[in-house]
Amino acid sequence: FQQSVIDNANVWLYVLDRNSQIIVWNNAAEKMSGFAEHEVAGNNLIWERLYPDREYREKILGRIKGSLKHDNMIEDFETVITTKSGELKSILWYFRNMLDNRGISMGALALGRDVTSQKRTEADLKESFEKLKSAREGAIKAVIMSLETRDPYTSGHQKRVAEIARTIAVEMNLPADTVEAI
Repeated sequence: FQQSVIDNANVWLYVLDRNSQIIVWNNAAEKMSGFAEHEVAGNNLIWERLYPDREYREKILGRIKGSLKHDNMIEDFETVITTKSGELKSILWYFRNMLDNRGISMGALALGRDVTSQKRTEADLKESFEKLKSAREGAIKAVIMSLETRDPYTSGHQKRVAEIARTIAVEMNLPADTVEAI
């Protein structure tokens, strides 16, 4: 029954021993990474495959090994892996130490969720937001220029009022988005 639960979990699940050797690798891990359990269990080659950049791999392994040394460590973090096919994926990890009956870490359980599409969506939304912001600023500048052309006497007045309002908002410790709106 337990093996069935592990195999059918819809999240990447792996279990490490105290020496960061993989001892359990479920079907979702294979599906997301492209690596089968027989390719990863009992050796450390998977780390080189998932994280081919040596510096990045050392950073991730340092974090994992550091967590294994601390009893009762709970840590959530995100990494970018390279799949067997060479595709890059963002994985959000939920990393938990497994403790023996004395409360000492005997390994860890890691659950991973592929957040690649969410990351792409966030990037697309940010880009769209920046474009809208730029368009808004352009429209405001066009209105100001139109007003200043009609009434040269008050030329620059809008800019000075806006700067004073911005300074007051900053002094009031208003949030950055509120200051920008003002």
